[in-house]
Amino acid sequence: TATRICTQLMVEDRAAVQLSTDDYFVGDDENPRNPDGTLDYEHVECVDIPALTADIAALLRGEEVARRKFDFVNHRPFYPGDELWLPAGGMLVIEGIHALNPRLTAGIDDAVKYRIYIEPRPSVELFMDIKPSASDARLLRRLVRDNQFRKVNPAKTILRWPSVLAGEKKWIEPFRGNADAVFDSYLVYEMLVLKNYVGGLVELARKELGDLPQLMKLRRMLGAVEAVDATRVPGDSILRETIGGSQLDYGRGGETMQEVTILSVLQGIAEFLPISSSGHLVLGKSLLGLGDVGIRLDIFLHVGTLFAVCAFYWRIIRRIALGAFGLGGESPREAWLYCVKIVVSAVPAAVVGILLKDRIEEAFASPKLVGAALVFTGLVLTATRFLSRGKDGVGFFHAVVMGIAQAVAILPGVSRSGMTLAAARASKVEPEKAAEFSFLMSVPPIAGAALLEIVKSLNESAPTVAEVSWGLTIYGAAVAAVVGYFALALLLRSLRSDKFWLFGPYCVAAGAVAIACC
Repeated sequence: TATRICTQLMVEDRAAVQLSTDDYFVGDDENPRNPDGTLDYEHVECVDIPALTADIAALLRGEEVARRKFDFVNHRPFYPGDELWLPAGGMLVIEGIHALNPRLTAGIDDAVKYRIYIEPRPSVELFMDIKPSASDARLLRRLVRDNQFRKVNPAKTILRWPSVLAGEKKWIEPFRGNADAVFDSYLVYEMLVLKNYVGGLVELARKELGDLPQLMKLRRMLGAVEAVDATRVPGDSILRETIGGSQLDYGRGGETMQEVTILSVLQGIAEFLPISSSGHLVLGKSLLGLGDVGIRLDIFLHVGTLFAVCAFYWRIIRRIALGAFGLGGESPREAWLYCVKIVVSAVPAAVVGILLKDRIEEAFASPKLVGAALVFTGLVLTATRFLSRGKDGVGFFHAVVMGIAQAVAILPGVSRSGMTLAAARASKVEPEKAAEFSFLMSVPPIAGAALLEIVKSLNESAPTVAEVSWGLTIYGAAVAAVVGYFALALLLRSLRSDKFWLFGPYCVAAGAVAIACC
């Protein structure tokens, strides 16, 4: 709602700056605690009031302030690096559950404040004995938002809900009367859309918690309605703040060009240098506080680096393709044998990916596990210093060995290029031939994974996370392709000079930092 207010003000040629009290949360280390020692996330002092009031005062004086955000996955504040500035005559919009508390705006004259209290007020009655309350509507939203943007288990959201309601009575309701206006944010079709997302979450919570009264009521409410395709929800709907895919920037799925550029450069460099692209993307998202940026960006960053491989090895790909059909280049027999070796090398990764898909996806959510995998990668790379340079071509035995190494590298933090090139060196393959085969053998699994994710996303009636815009997605893919091309050239130079092992100490150091800091 605050985002839409700012947008409307700008349409009317009024400058507006939005501050969210959520971005001023202090983090678990400084968070107030309940008498039993558990964290009290509803306390007003969860907000860094001195920092918030200082930024408010600076903005009202016309000064620039560093934009602050909060990473709800790792529970810590951070600064993306850009500035906020409120021009003369502009309006400052402050939003958040404690925004009506006068402690947060003590330095502002009440005469220039306009306070709005926003809550959903369902007016529908599903059956005579089932009428959603404001609390029910907010819990449904909270389940979806917590799961998608904060990676919180639905059972934990349900267990925390009574303390949320108790906190509201203590910290929010006393100031409701200060509001100059009350806005009903409930949409008549809201529950029909949320059923796409929350139905499964309620069932997950039931498996852990049993048939709690609150869960049974939610289940009965959802059972009384038919789900509506979420793609029909307008892009500027308030409901998009909960389900994602908004045209507006809520700070989730509205990543800046700077953030997408960083992730794209990381992908382009780390896909080919033996330092693990998947691991660096996980760590990059964690450090930027992006959480899950959606399937679309992940797919297209990999597609960008796929284009880099095809461009870099275009002459070899063309020679093999022409040879396979007897049109010149390689002899048909040699061309088809090379293709068969690539297929053979892809089998181990395909088997591991199918059998361990769920566990691998869980690993992507753990920066510390990624750090440990980077340390492992670093030790393997460092060990290649003590292996003599090979002179063999790539035979079927080498293809199988490199394929097994590629399967190990499905884990985030284990470098695909690092493992396959280390395996090739251990089996005495000539470095440049090993590099050529290593990157050409990456084409089928990368293309296959991208195709599967595209098909999966097309079959979903509703996006599961807020997606990055198409414009930024294409831009990110292009950056990853260009950076990847030059990273490939750098890797080949390191192989020719026998300095490939130097990437090992970097991976060990990066992994140790990830384990210590994430």
